[in-house]
Amino acid sequence: MRAELTDTATSAEDVDPFIVVNLGCGRTGKSLDVHTFRDRGEPVTVPIKILSLDQDARLDPDLVCALGKDAIPLEDNSVDLVVARHVLEHIGKQGETAEWFYFWEELYRVMKPGAHLQFESPLWCSVWSWADPSHTRALSEHAFVFFNQDAYRMGGSAISPFRIKCDFLPTSFTRIQDGNPEVRALEAVSHFRGVLVARKPLRAWWEGRV
Repeated sequence: MRAELTDTATSAEDVDPFIVVNLGCGRTGKSLDVHTFRDRGEPVTVPIKILSLDQDARLDPDLVCALGKDAIPLEDNSVDLVVARHVLEHIGKQGETAEWFYFWEELYRVMKPGAHLQFESPLWCSVWSWADPSHTRALSEHAFVFFNQDAYRMGGSAISPFRIKCDFLPTSFTRIQDGNPEVRALEAVSHFRGVLVARKPLRAWWEGRV
């Protein structure tokens, strides 16, 4: 993904930037390689602005927020791309939905229509899913089915009627090996990456629309 000014823009101040939010940034802050990102299939033709977000104010992030507990301090429909590297497995507790669902509804709120979430997390069966005592949720590609409104509309669907106010379309999942040779010797894959797209406006399944 490249960022460049449009023909009609005379300077970076003349156009709205492409907003990227680095969730749970930790010490990485703004140090993201934006050229590795995929956007909505088009080259980014405006300046890129990266906002760092973390719950630890001592790391001096742009946004201080405890995901799943606090409202994300951004305007509705204001974010073009969200990056969550080793973040999702820390939100809420396994078997509980309150913080987990609140996070997804807040994320959906601030993302623009068609905005992407790119994430990487340990796979549920990996040693890394359980070795880190700060992990509170085991994840797989199936962990996001409740956030896709199409899943509720399938004929004969057995999905429980959670009324979550978001709609994310998964576009890709990729399983990857760990970089540590000792871990690779134990398991074929350790982590997975995914891309989810925010579909707006929300067409909630309980409203009976297709």
